[in-house]
Amino acid sequence: MAGTFAQTGFQNLSGRVAVVTGAGSGIGHAIVKEFLSADMRVFGWDIGFTAETPADAAKRAVLDVRDEARVREEMRHVMDECQTLDVLVNCAGIGGINRTKYLDTDTWNSMLTTHVNGTFVCTREALHTMEAKRRGKIINVASICGITGCECAAHYSAAKGAVIGFTKALAREAIKRGIHVNAIAPGYVETPLLAVLNTEQRDAILSAIPLGRFGTAAEIASLALYLISDAANFMVGQVISPNGGQVI
Repeated sequence: MAGTFAQTGFQNLSGRVAVVTGAGSGIGHAIVKEFLSADMRVFGWDIGFTAETPADAAKRAVLDVRDEARVREEMRHVMDECQTLDVLVNCAGIGGINRTKYLDTDTWNSMLTTHVNGTFVCTREALHTMEAKRRGKIINVASICGITGCECAAHYSAAKGAVIGFTKALAREAIKRGIHVNAIAPGYVETPLLAVLNTEQRDAILSAIPLGRFGTAAEIASLALYLISDAANFMVGQVISPNGGQVI
């Protein structure tokens, strides 16, 4: 007999509608591809898609997730076309490394508003639709830095820690209305965000990962696919951290 995921996982996702923010690269784009492979209807949002962004069947919109008017406008487009929203993945974010005493206020604010305000704004708009339908799945992409704190990334760690707190609080509220909210807090994954690291920094991080390598965006995407499936319906308010054993 097939297992639970084989019975209730991929098969029930065909035709479901998803919005993925941060869809232009890295983990966000990998999630878009994973959802498309499950025959879902996917809308990818990003502040900018480049020539290096692989072509896919997702409908793209260029927007800043902090822009409430643009988020509301694009959410209306999704509803006009599909009349529903089943999944939201909040993956839009920025990175950066600096010692705290050298952080300027603009850099701090940009980090916090992108991750925290952006996640809030997109989630709030999604909730209007999901609560009316009394069903939906929301995934907030956090980070291991939000769990342990990361040296020379206090602003990033603070932002991702806030996303985790938001996830847990919202999960308690939303599940009463049929909406499942969870977070993925990846360890170090080979994405453009790692480009800020020099060789010495990369080697230091790798030495702390028992698996001996960085993760891949595809590995995070496969977890996202599981979390939005019916096989994960008992998952509420969880923070899952695929990190190669760095934090156990």
